[in-house]
Amino acid sequence: MKSHKSLLRILCAAIVFSITQLSQADHHAGAAMQTLEQWSTPSHRSETNIARNEFRHPVETLEFFGLEPNMTVIEILPSTGWYTEIIAPYVRDHGKYYAAHFSPNASLS
Repeated sequence: MKSHKSLLRILCAAIVFSITQLSQADHHAGAAMQTLEQWSTPSHRSETNIARNEFRHPVETLEFFGLEPNMTVIEILPSTGWYTEIIAPYVRDHGKYYAAHFSPNASLS
């Protein structure tokens, strides 16, 4: 059972999130857009998470995945929300954010 949980965590970490473009009207055309860089270090993030930026490279990672503010993002098992703190506010005005969790009571067998 423990190896199943480890495998699931590894797979989810490898996936990190799936991004799907959403074609929708832009109802927030006048809203000021912040960059990924700006969202990676503001006061809404914990100091512990900001300190990990140096090693996790959130801006480069999210740019690699092609994240744009008008996308719909599905984050698989966001855990403590390290990426959530950046992605959710980044897509808030022009896209959508979904966190996909498994029930903590679900059996992995």
